[in-house]
Amino acid sequence: MDNIERAIEEKKYSIKEVSAITGIKEATIRKWEKDFDLNISRDDNNRRYYTDSDIERLKNIMVLKEKGIKIHGIRRIIMEKAMAESGARVEAKAELAPEDPENQLQSFENKNGNEVLIALLQQLSMIIVSREEQLVEKIKGEVIIELKKQNEYIREENQKLMKYLEKIRGADYEKRTKKGLLYRLLGINK
Repeated sequence: MDNIERAIEEKKYSIKEVSAITGIKEATIRKWEKDFDLNISRDDNNRRYYTDSDIERLKNIMVLKEKGIKIHGIRRIIMEKAMAESGARVEAKAELAPEDPENQLQSFENKNGNEVLIALLQQLSMIIVSREEQLVEKIKGEVIIELKKQNEYIREENQKLMKYLEKIRGADYEKRTKKGLLYRLLGINK
């Protein structure tokens, strides 16, 4: 291998080296590989090796996580960045709407295979994120309704209990008062 080929070939890092460089734990790097569908290369012995661009991607994910962005949001950002890097244009959400397939087909006509795949993956990602958000809102609504029902039930049971306590206290007071009055009228000392 001559000097030019060595210069062109990117440096390869082990997961341990990447962990030391980025400050990200090895287990977290492996988890992120799965969570964000990172295509990490492997050597002949099936060991992961990372390039400078992989390290940069991990650092970007770390920054996004520190900003509080959730996994699906980071996936979307990674997808959009991949599309931008490949030269594919990012489609407007309206063009990707399921109710307008003509625009979708026209937008794919001038793209190569990778660009079409990336556009389809982005569309799928947007649909998944949208459905996730809808489900979360639906579940929140159902939970709130159930909590209101439970609160109303507890309030009703509490009122019943208070009435029962008042009834018992009133009966007990009457007994003590009548007994006390009877004892006083008859002149009986306790």
